Amino acid sequence: MPVSTRRFHYPLYAALVDAIGKSGSVDEIARAVASGIATVGADRAMSLVLFADDHDVMRFPNQPGYGVAEDEIRRRLLLAYDLVFTLPGIPLLFYGDELGMYGAADPDNRRDLPAWAMDATARAQPHPGMAVAGSDRVFARVQQLAHLRTTVPALATGAYKELWRQNGAQNTNVFAFSRGAGAGMRIVVVGNGTQQSGPVAIPIALPDGTLLIDELGDGAPAMLTVSHGAFTIALPERSAAIYHLE
Repeated sequence: MPVSTRRFHYPLYAALVDAIGKSGSVDEIARAVASGIATVGADRAMSLVLFADDHDVMRFPNQPGYGVAEDEIRRRLLLAYDLVFTLPGIPLLFYGDELGMYGAADPDNRRDLPAWAMDATARAQPHPGMAVAGSDRVFARVQQLAHLRTTVPALATGAYKELWRQNGAQNTNVFAFSRGAGAGMRIVVVGNGTQQSGPVAIPIALPDGTLLIDELGDGAPAMLTVSHGAFTIALPERSAAIYHLE
């Protein structure tokens, strides 16, 4: 499909900003994904362009606003990237996303890429006002997600199925989905939008005893077992897990 015919998934972008950048409900993300699929169809939804930043909008690290701790901003940013790279569609990075660059409204969001961007030692140093603290950790997560995206076929073409959403403020702010259908289900993603979650029992159509092995290493349980048609999980605040099936 020519680039000119691709659709940028702005409703999902807005949902990521509200639900993660501004600490809202993951229900907004679930609704945006479902609406995109309903609008263009499941097949064409695989060609929707997913992003947390582009040249027309404020950079994601600026979205939480003043007074939010840098470590918290970085956690929110990484969670947004975890979803951009695993939901159905084509992930897009705007230059500097891999560093967690700051930038307000255009033209501030188009600052030059800093000279230290390509230096691993320099990325590990703080760059106040230029990029969120822990640029090296942001860079490493983007590398990890890009590797998963290019080596796990289910993330590129696997069917999407919502498994869990918050479904109202009284429930834990967790969003979960699978990629791949039936016997071809290979990936399960769980994201926690706020503080320590759970434990949450998430129903899944897999045989009891199926093992889920975490690929992300962001504090989630390294292995889960399906029991009575569900798996139970507790996640650290603002974090995700990407499980493959054994």
